[in-house]
Amino acid sequence: MATLIDTSAVAPEDRAEAIREVIWRQVVRVEIDHHPDQERISAVGAITSSAR
Repeated sequence: MATLIDTSAVAPEDRAEAIREVIWRQVVRVEIDHHPDQERISAVGAITSSAR
């Protein structure tokens, strides 16, 4: 199963929080501080797990 994130549909001022929430829910609680201009924040990716 994969969790996908694409912040292109998220308002610039909400992107940092959207990225943080996906990582908190799917991986581990983490505090991310983004310092660049909000318009420059973006993410596209997938969080997957593999059964071994």
